[in-house]
Amino acid sequence: MSPGVRKGFDLIRMERYDEAEQFFQKALSEHPKDPHGWVGRGIAALRRGDPKKALEYVDYALTLAPEEPNAWYQKARALASLGKHEQALSCYERSLHLQPTAAAWYCKGRSLEALERDPEALDCYEKAMTLTKEEEVRARRDALLRKLREQRST
Repeated sequence: MSPGVRKGFDLIRMERYDEAEQFFQKALSEHPKDPHGWVGRGIAALRRGDPKKALEYVDYALTLAPEEPNAWYQKARALASLGKHEQALSCYERSLHLQPTAAAWYCKGRSLEALERDPEALDCYEKAMTLTKEEEVRARRDALLRKLREQRST
């Protein structure tokens, strides 16, 4: 990964998406086949509210590196942002097959919830909790447990 791409990811963590995009563009002008730069552009586009552009960038990254787990994860997030949760699920699966992460399990759970597949979503949250101490995951799981209990009691 080039220094420019690393700097772009640092800027994303600081929520400075426009600046990150500039670093990714510059790095890609020097190394246009760097899949990490394209994934970075996808993340920046998604965070700026442009999931269609994000999908374009991560799809290109996947042509360069079809086994890149973060590219599959970001593709899934872009699809989910577009409301295409069924398609997102297959991308989350691919990402999780390549590299299981709490974030991928959590986001897969969110897509399953959107599809009203709550028991499967709960399973994803449980798996995410084994990989992270993030309170958001626990809170989401607990809320879904309450919902499922209420459904059973009615």
